[in-house]
Amino acid sequence: MIKTLIFIILIIFINIIIFVLYPDTGEYGKYYFYGSIAIWSFIYIYISLNSKIFNIPPISIILKTIFFLFMIFITSLITPQEDGKTIFSKLIKKEFPDTQTINRGKIKYINGLFAKPIKINADRLEKETKKFFDKIKD
Repeated sequence: MIKTLIFIILIIFINIIIFVLYPDTGEYGKYYFYGSIAIWSFIYIYISLNSKIFNIPPISIILKTIFFLFMIFITSLITPQEDGKTIFSKLIKKEFPDTQTINRGKIKYINGLFAKPIKINADRLEKETKKFFDKIKD
């Protein structure tokens, strides 16, 4: 049970990395993010419970590595992007994310999970900026 939980956390972590690096998933990106985690977790649990080979120690390492590589490949192949290109095609063309894209991904997926809503912080920042420029004008 603990091993399964550890691998589920690994699935969540890999999906977070993929979606943080390539956050331009469009309007329904967060739903796809949660759906991806749920589907891959279900597939992993189903295989680990129903396949005896998946739990034999020397073979299990190879099979789990193949599973995670397959998960990364399929997720990067079917994740929707606003520009119409897949993540996999971007990786082949060596179009890696820049710092601004990664920061946008962190705000969209990591802060969205753990922090206050961004709109509140943006409104406060706008008010403080107005105050600052008003003081400079005077």
